[in-house]
Amino acid sequence: MKKFERPELTIGEMRRFTMVIWGRKGERIHDRFCDFNCRFFDSAIRPLPILRAQSAPYGKWVGLCRGNSQEGEVHAIYLADPGEGTRLVAKQGTLLHEMLHAFLMQNGEYPSHDGEPWRREITRISEILGHPILALPTEVKKERGTR
Repeated sequence: MKKFERPELTIGEMRRFTMVIWGRKGERIHDRFCDFNCRFFDSAIRPLPILRAQSAPYGKWVGLCRGNSQEGEVHAIYLADPGEGTRLVAKQGTLLHEMLHAFLMQNGEYPSHDGEPWRREITRISEILGHPILALPTEVKKERGTR
């Protein structure tokens, strides 16, 4: 089967697309993406659609990054939209989190939370934020009497 070639977005196209999808919030989301991209990723993340999810399946997520890290592809970032009147502040952390997934996917690295690349980048970003943490692997232990 022939692989579909996705066109690359320019930053201007991304801005317009985000504003069409999100309305007035779109400009702020786009600007925050550009700020985070420069500040945390040396502007390495290519422009991509930031889509709006009206609700998250089963209420289990507030953001999602879709792509294929084996091919270095990032298709889109989805952010759950809690509705009008909600401040963007809550979405900033989610956006940065999903951008980290995108960064790892785009570079062909394992993008999941349990991987070494994720821990490495969380440690690096926490230092930039001025709240250094050392992200280490965890070992799940079953306590007696728990499920």
